[in-house]
Amino acid sequence: MTRRVALLSVACGIAWHTLITVLFGFSILDALSWGMVQGAVAGLAAGAFTIRSRTRRGGKESWWDVIVTYYLAVAIYILGGLVVTALQEAGNWSLRELIAAAMAVLFYGGLVATVLGVALIPLCLATRHLVWRFGGPDGFAMDRASD
Repeated sequence: MTRRVALLSVACGIAWHTLITVLFGFSILDALSWGMVQGAVAGLAAGAFTIRSRTRRGGKESWWDVIVTYYLAVAIYILGGLVVTALQEAGNWSLRELIAAAMAVLFYGGLVATVLGVALIPLCLATRHLVWRFGGPDGFAMDRASD
């Protein structure tokens, strides 16, 4: 992945985090939190998957890949929130509690993501198009050449 694609993916992830924060009734100022890290990491994963999946299909888009990208980013975002919470509580969680919490937040977060997906999956398609447009068909090849 090129630096340009990585930066664009991080920016899109942070924008998605801000959108989710506002959709859940918080102010934009509330988005300026550790959740930005969650959004950035989810954005990186989604950007990498976008470039890889569209390169594999010769640049063509697939609704299946859009949906997989959406749920991949959702899962990483949700688990990132759990990691941030666990770190903030500084070791008050056992491994068993952490795994149980991960399963619960993935299940319930997945349900919420499915409900919101009606509006957010088309936005995911637009984000994938943006990343592909600026990443280009040689997104990975350009990065290897610059190393």
